[in-house]
Amino acid sequence: QRQRLENEISIAREVQNQLFPKRLPSVPGVEVEAICKAARSVSGDYYDFIQISPTHIAVAIADISGKGISAALLMASLQAALRSQLLTDGSVNLGTAELVSRLNKHLVRNTADDRFATFFIAVYDSATRMMQYTNAGHLPSFLLSQSGAVHLDKGGMVLGVYEECTYEENSVNVPREALLDRKSTRLNSSHITIS
Repeated sequence: QRQRLENEISIAREVQNQLFPKRLPSVPGVEVEAICKAARSVSGDYYDFIQISPTHIAVAIADISGKGISAALLMASLQAALRSQLLTDGSVNLGTAELVSRLNKHLVRNTADDRFATFFIAVYDSATRMMQYTNAGHLPSFLLSQSGAVHLDKGGMVLGVYEECTYEENSVNVPREALLDRKSTRLNSSHITIS
């Protein structure tokens, strides 16, 4: 039984590792980096970089409640829902608040009552240097530049608790040589550099 459980955990770890982006998007003037080291074999930590158009990139960061296989499965569900929304025609025109609202409904309808996720999404357009974002209960990210730091805290409550939540979005003009930085723990971090 123990061997079978270890085999199942090993398979879950391999599946989860496949969910993280394998290739980084190529958007002019944007460099992306991320690392995630789970405290256990599998976890609910999640990040993603999704190229929506030649000039648009989405950066997503999430943390699923709990640990282990159940958190990893919910993370997989969230990733599938996010990518299905962003990789369809016309997604460039989808606001981050509406996107987060759809993800919230997906989690409420498809998960147990005691499960939720904190979530942050930002969409950057290198042509206009504008970044739109929504923060759903995640620790705020920061946009750092020579002119100072912008606290990216507009949004709403965590995903998966209450179906009729409303979310806010905000847009910021991204200065040259800016850094979008998000560190949730010592071993989980991501950032994008915009030149």
